[in-house]
Amino acid sequence: MKLLKIEDTTSFAKDAETGAVVSINRNDAALARERKEKRKLEQLQQEELNDKVKSLETKVDLIQEMLTKILEKV
Repeated sequence: MKLLKIEDTTSFAKDAETGAVVSINRNDAALARERKEKRKLEQLQQEELNDKVKSLETKVDLIQEMLTKILEKV
């Protein structure tokens, strides 16, 4: 891939073969990867939290049913 400089910027270059503009700033790329990884981690944590909430809701419903049955017998 042959890269051509773009005027007034040091972060981007143009691919001579495809015409695509690509980032050549390694720091920006690393920061973008970190942000992506952080978003993935936050999404996993949110999914785990949602699963725990659903589990607790199920358990509370079960306890409520049991208490209702107990109260009916009293």
